[in-house]
Amino acid sequence: MPKSLSGTAQDITDRKMAENALFREKEKAQVTLRSIGDAVLTTDKNGIVEYAIPATELLLELSAASMIGKRYDEVICFYDSNTRAPKNNPIARCLENQTPEVMDEHSLVISNNQHEHVVDITVAPICANNGELNGCVLVAHDVTEMHSMARMLNYQATHDELTGLINRREFEVRLSQSLENARIDSQEHALIYMDMDNFKIVNDSCGHLAGDELLKQFCALLKTHVRNTDTFARLGGDEFAVLLIGCPMQQAKNIAAEIQERVQEFRFLWNDRSFEVGVSMGITLITSQSNSSTEVLNNADSACYVAKNAGRNLTHVYNENDVVVQQHRGEMQWVQRITHALAENRFTLYYQAIQSISSTGSKAEHFEILVRMLDEQGTLIGPQSFIPAAERYQLMTAIDRWVIKAAFTSLAEHNASNGEQWRFSINLSGQSLSDPELLDFIIDTQSKAELNPQWICFEITETAAITNLSHAKKFITFLKQIGFRFALDDFGSGMSSFAYLRELNIDFLKIDGAFVKQIDQNRIDYAMVSSINQIGQLMGIKTIAEFVENDHILELIKALQIDFAQGYGIDKPKPLPLISNSKLKQHAS
Repeated sequence: MPKSLSGTAQDITDRKMAENALFREKEKAQVTLRSIGDAVLTTDKNGIVEYAIPATELLLELSAASMIGKRYDEVICFYDSNTRAPKNNPIARCLENQTPEVMDEHSLVISNNQHEHVVDITVAPICANNGELNGCVLVAHDVTEMHSMARMLNYQATHDELTGLINRREFEVRLSQSLENARIDSQEHALIYMDMDNFKIVNDSCGHLAGDELLKQFCALLKTHVRNTDTFARLGGDEFAVLLIGCPMQQAKNIAAEIQERVQEFRFLWNDRSFEVGVSMGITLITSQSNSSTEVLNNADSACYVAKNAGRNLTHVYNENDVVVQQHRGEMQWVQRITHALAENRFTLYYQAIQSISSTGSKAEHFEILVRMLDEQGTLIGPQSFIPAAERYQLMTAIDRWVIKAAFTSLAEHNASNGEQWRFSINLSGQSLSDPELLDFIIDTQSKAELNPQWICFEITETAAITNLSHAKKFITFLKQIGFRFALDDFGSGMSSFAYLRELNIDFLKIDGAFVKQIDQNRIDYAMVSSINQIGQLMGIKTIAEFVENDHILELIKALQIDFAQGYGIDKPKPLPLISNSKLKQHAS
């Protein structure tokens, strides 16, 4: 009987297609994973590594084969990117809680070859369809370059570029934190405010490169006396501060004394020249009773100001009852008021006649331009209130420029006044005279205003001219060639007045009012005024007597044949906007 064979046939086309589709998806997923830049690592439910892509190998500098089969904490660990302290591994939390884990802050990963990477970490559980945990997947995004850039930008934002010290903005942040801590813990901290002595001498005589090098050496010297818990900062220019944490006053004094001693021993060498520098310091305490960081800083600054005024290279402890401290505070308030007034154009010009009293006097009508400030309510403020602070805190150049521009613009309206002859004196401070850009500013302003330069006489003080004699001579010579005139103000107040007079090509000599106002009472003052006038006449320079307050003084200076008189006995200051040709003529009569 023939044998027979029976069987069944099953169509597995769909299964094969499904398997092929699954294989393709798996290949696609693996190719995708291998192509991305992030490191990817998977584990089973017990934390044993099952899979790692090439990016993970690069990050950890381990082969996938060496990682697979090991526990996760044998392969990758995480540290705080700032403190380097170990952090809890997010894989453990993910496997325990079966929830995704995202680390809020950057983490530090150290590779097998001790290379450091900063990463962002995300861990997610891998679960079956029934929800059973199969393991987890970790994704590490390398942000090392971005982190380095952020740290560099943060460093630049909080540190002084030249010295590497903490800058003013970051110092104020730390000062506020110390004040808050003092209130919470009732601790005492101390603040030392420092101002380098003689820095300007080095900077001006040797140049900015030398000044920068001095600052760097000075900071390197002082760093050795600052504790790790303290903050040493450059506040700006040649001003520094040290925030001493948990430091009572006596200890702060000792630290200040050590700093001063080291600075006194220090010598700065530059191109075979040796310079001595000093440091003036002010100390104040930070306690739970301190009101604000601004007040603390101002107190230390005021104490430093007292030390500097007392002879420099000294230390002064802040005391709110110090008269000099109160004066300094008043000046600082004026600095703010002056700055705001400049920004808001709250200055105004006045003028005062300078009367010819000589029979051979000039036909030109002569006036001095004076500046006044207006407060927020429009009340007039005299120069005696704001000029001292402006001079001390380097604001005179800005004020002088405001006066020049305003005066040139106002006076230009009278340019075509039918041939009338006017002369207006404008004061230039010593700060402006030292400004290398002032010459161009004057020429540019005069050109734009189309003002006759012969109308303008610049007044510079004897002290300012002598302080920078070479520059003053060039400055005067250049502007006189254009048509401007010059007067030497407060003549006789210096120690070597006559010796320097022949060095300057000036047109007018204003005799110091300190001699003139008592000429009718003091024989020595009378002799001084007479001598100055005689020297001026011998040199062909017109003389002007200031502070002529009454008729008796006027008669005396007329008898001495002084050329011009100025003072309240001649004319009182009037607002410049009220000037008209007829009103100016009234002064002549």
